[in-house]
Amino acid sequence: MTTSPNGLPPSAIADTMIDAIASANPKLRYIIGSRREKAGVRLRPYIPDKLFYSQVAKRLT
Repeated sequence: MTTSPNGLPPSAIADTMIDAIASANPKLRYIIGSRREKAGVRLRPYIPDKLFYSQVAKRLT
């Protein structure tokens, strides 16, 4: 597998998948990413669309 310079290592995804499979009560969704990325996902319902999409575009370029 290859690792993107801006992405997570494959082991981060694999560790979360293993935790989900081994859990007696798995969550419906698992957020994988940095603290900043996780905060963005949780705050999304409270952020105006224009601000959200401008930040997404900034991260993609």
